[in-house]
Amino acid sequence: MSRDAQELHIQVLGIGDAFTELYHPSSFAVISSGQKTLVDCPDALRRMLKEAGYASGLRLTEEEIDDVMLTHLHGDHSNGVEMYLYFKRLVQKRKPRLYGIKEVVEDLWERKLKASMGAWGIEGGGSMVFHATDYYDGIVLSEGGSSKVGNLLVDVFRTKHSVPTSALRMTHGNRTLGYSADASFDPGLIDFLEPSDMIIHEAGQGQHTEYEKLLGLPKDIRDKMFLIHLPDGFDRMEMRRLEQGRIYTV
Repeated sequence: MSRDAQELHIQVLGIGDAFTELYHPSSFAVISSGQKTLVDCPDALRRMLKEAGYASGLRLTEEEIDDVMLTHLHGDHSNGVEMYLYFKRLVQKRKPRLYGIKEVVEDLWERKLKASMGAWGIEGGGSMVFHATDYYDGIVLSEGGSSKVGNLLVDVFRTKHSVPTSALRMTHGNRTLGYSADASFDPGLIDFLEPSDMIIHEAGQGQHTEYEKLLGLPKDIRDKMFLIHLPDGFDRMEMRRLEQGRIYTV
């Protein structure tokens, strides 16, 4: 991997959809001037990081990741947050930063984590009560301009999905990475992603983007697009898919 401080890289942790048996669920780490930012946090994050390290020769660990961007709260994108936060608090004794659009940040604790993390039983009876701020800093990504996530400038775009979800456009130096997150096909989303130097776009089933819709995009967009969130058995070869474990330079 280049040592150029202005370069932007990703390490692909998973490329599968929610029901995959062949891959890990879709997630990747963004590497920018030494900073590591996780995009979505499925189950088995530690295993995903370890396997990606074996595949690429670059081992990232949870200890190195203090910034996590969550595109939405479906389990295949966020079920790993609980164990990630327990590791940071109990093992590393650090409080990370979790980013997302307003609904993601507000609902993460109250509707997802509080039941399992909000109280610890103590010897002799009773319990210790905990709040979101005991584990992490929740930061809402601006929808009216760019937000700073470490050394990244991040713009968001709400996608057409079954729960509040945001696409991401991440810029470091003069390079920009675009990620559709989960989304039904939307020309407005394509317009949002088009300025990026590299585009990661899902090609799933159900409330997702039909592959044929992406095939119909202009060649200059398709040429910088890589597919993710793929169902097992996906065998179309006209467009490139991300390779699990591989490191890409944006």
